[in-house]
Amino acid sequence: FQISFPSPCTVREALTLYYDIQGPVKQALLKHLIPYVTDAEQLAWLNNVLHKDNRAVLKALSEEHGKNLVDLLTNELSSCKIPLSDILHIVPFIQPRYYTISSSSSVHPDNVHVTISITEFEFKNGKNFTGLTSGYVTSDCINARVFVRPSSFRLPAQLSTPIVMIGPGTGLAPMRALLQERKFQQAAQKPATAPKNVLFFGCKHRNVDYIYRDELEAYQKEGVLTSYYTAFSRDTKNKVYVQNLMTQPDTAKELLSLLIDQGAYVYVCGATAMGTDVMAAFVKIFQEQNNMSAAQATAFVKELQDKGRYVQELWTA
Repeated sequence: FQISFPSPCTVREALTLYYDIQGPVKQALLKHLIPYVTDAEQLAWLNNVLHKDNRAVLKALSEEHGKNLVDLLTNELSSCKIPLSDILHIVPFIQPRYYTISSSSSVHPDNVHVTISITEFEFKNGKNFTGLTSGYVTSDCINARVFVRPSSFRLPAQLSTPIVMIGPGTGLAPMRALLQERKFQQAAQKPATAPKNVLFFGCKHRNVDYIYRDELEAYQKEGVLTSYYTAFSRDTKNKVYVQNLMTQPDTAKELLSLLIDQGAYVYVCGATAMGTDVMAAFVKIFQEQNNMSAAQATAFVKELQDKGRYVQELWTA
C-alpha cells in the first residue's frame, strides 16, 4: 500500500485533498463497507442495493440522488464503524483532470491558456452538484498542482499541408492553439499561398456558449481560417451538429479533396460520442464521394490514423 499524500499530513488534509470521499459511490467501495455495518436494518439495505438484480437502484443512488461516501456514512450507513486505516485502503484517490492546452507556446511563451466548462447541475432530489476541478478553479483558489503531459496533436511539418479541425464546445481548445501557431508560422515564413485551415465548431446557442467568437471571426476575416463552419444545435427547429455539416454535398467534396488530393491532417476533440459520429461522417463521405465500400472507407480512416493524419482527443461526457 502506497499513500498518495505527503507525510506528515493531517487527517483533514488527506481526506479533503487526496481521497475521493465525495465522488459517486461505486459498487466495489460499497462491498468493502459490509463487514463494518453494525445495524441489521442498514446492513439489509446495503445488501439490497448491492444485489445483482438491483443495479438500477445503485445507479439511481449516485446519478439521481447524488449520494457519496460522506452522505452514506452520515445517513443510510451511520452504523458503519470503519477505522481510518481501512478507509485509506478502500477509498479511491482523487484523479487528475486533464485539459487540453488552448494556446500556442510560440505566441504565449510565458503562460498557458486552458478552456474549462463549468460542470453544474441539480439532482432529482434538489441537491446541487459542482464539478470538483471546474468548481475549484472558479472559486477563490490561489494555487493548484499542475502537471503537463505531451499532446497527441502535432501540426504537419509543412505549413502548406492543410488541416481540418473539428472541435465543438470546449473541444475547440486545441484548435485555438493550432490556429495561433499556424498564424505565427505564416507570419514568420510568409508563404506565397496562404495555408488552408478548416474549422468545424458547434455549441447549443450562438448567444450563450459561442466561446472565442471574436477570435474565430477575426481569424476568418484575416484569412487564417480559410473555411469555417458553425452549428448551433438548439437555435434551429431541427438539431444540427458538426457531423451534419460535414456531410453536406459541397462540404463533403471539399473534405474529400483536402484529404485525398492535398494530404490534409484531421484533428478531432470533444465528447466520445461526437468523435464516433464524426468518424462515421468521414466514412460516409468516402463512400458517397469516392465510391468506396463501407469496409474500404473504414480502412482508409484507419490508415489515416496509423499515419498520424487523423488524431482524436476524446472524453466521456
